Amino acid sequence: MKAEKTNRKRILIISYLFAPSTKIGGMRASKVAKYMAKKGYKVDVITTTEVERCGSLPNYIDNGFFLGTEAGDVPYMKARIPADGHEMKYQQEQKVQAHRNHRQLLLAIRYARRNLLLLKCCRCFFKNFKALMQSGLIQIEDYDVVFTTFPPMASVYCGIWLKKQKKIQWICDFRDPMVTYGLIWPLRLYYSHMQKKACRLADVITVVSNGYADRIYHGKKEKKLYIIPNGYDKEEFIEGKSPHEGFSFTYVGALYEGRRDFSVVFRVLSQMVHERILEKSDIQVHY
Repeated sequence: MKAEKTNRKRILIISYLFAPSTKIGGMRASKVAKYMAKKGYKVDVITTTEVERCGSLPNYIDNGFFLGTEAGDVPYMKARIPADGHEMKYQQEQKVQAHRNHRQLLLAIRYARRNLLLLKCCRCFFKNFKALMQSGLIQIEDYDVVFTTFPPMASVYCGIWLKKQKKIQWICDFRDPMVTYGLIWPLRLYYSHMQKKACRLADVITVVSNGYADRIYHGKKEKKLYIIPNGYDKEEFIEGKSPHEGFSFTYVGALYEGRRDFSVVFRVLSQMVHERILEKSDIQVHY
């Protein structure tokens, strides 16, 4: 549907994931859209058909456009985490180290495969995005700003293309740095090139933490860089006392195919139970 002209400021959000999808990758863009709408902006979104299958877009979105990725869903590997710290044995250190090295190699291969598959999906998304731009359904000149969020690379492809083809104001958001230590070197070089290109062309760069800013700009000061930390939506926060009286904590985020090792927490909890600091029945872990 072609958007009607309005005196309200307009923002176009390009995000691979978006509400009503509950995947963590869509949360930041969805909340940006929600609160930009509350500020009086007219918000349109371009996302994937995967989001469309999840249900209707939120009512704060004026127009939604869904692009196929053709390659299908990208497989995510579930990390295996030991349930009890006592089960982990360290007597045979050499065998343990060999097992770790083998496991790390397998994780690196799977991580590289996932990235390659995801890049293929992103290129399909970008191809369909250009077709959408040429269809006339969207007049990009009508928007005051375009907001993209990484990862994955799909929205960055779109932002770079728009910046080169049209005179737009582009906010390039990084939920994660593009260049990570787990990438094999060809992908690392490619992502490094794309990160530099996006940072050079974008009018504004937003990141979630000072640490991410340092990784992207290597400690250099950049006037167009802004830190916007992740938080929580007060309207979705239920106040009151927790029904659980024991020791409970919640982990939010991803385990990154096992590269973020959570087992140390379970070892500490197990030790606390062994030393009778905590009762096993009082512990609750939410993920």
